[in-house]
Amino acid sequence: MAKIKPEILNEIAQQIDCGNKAYYNPKSEELICIPNFNDHYEEEEFKEFLGEEIEKVEDPEFQCITPLESWESFEIMENFAYQLNEGLFKNRLIEALSKRKPFRHFKHLVDHSDFRQDWFDFKQKELEKHVERQLI
Repeated sequence: MAKIKPEILNEIAQQIDCGNKAYYNPKSEELICIPNFNDHYEEEEFKEFLGEEIEKVEDPEFQCITPLESWESFEIMENFAYQLNEGLFKNRLIEALSKRKPFRHFKHLVDHSDFRQDWFDFKQKELEKHVERQLI
């Protein structure tokens, strides 16, 4: 497969981060993103609203890139925590991931830290790797 353009890779990663399914046609470089409503493609309202896009992505040229499973998201958070330099914040993140509601605790800690942008950059790169793996 030809190398995917960085801007398309970035867009797909952002879309799946929002929970959307992304459909990419490598030949035409067309990208179609559809909300992931647990495959309610049979519901009439859904078909009316997104019918043209749904019909297009049924073409075998389109490859489906799915959002992360919760365990994959957890693994990314865990990898971020472990790659940090030793210190209080790293320890707090690792502890937060072992508690009940780890996603909420992790987000709260990161959002109120100096590592917020580092987290977003790390997560974006990991999402792009996820996209690349699905497109191989």
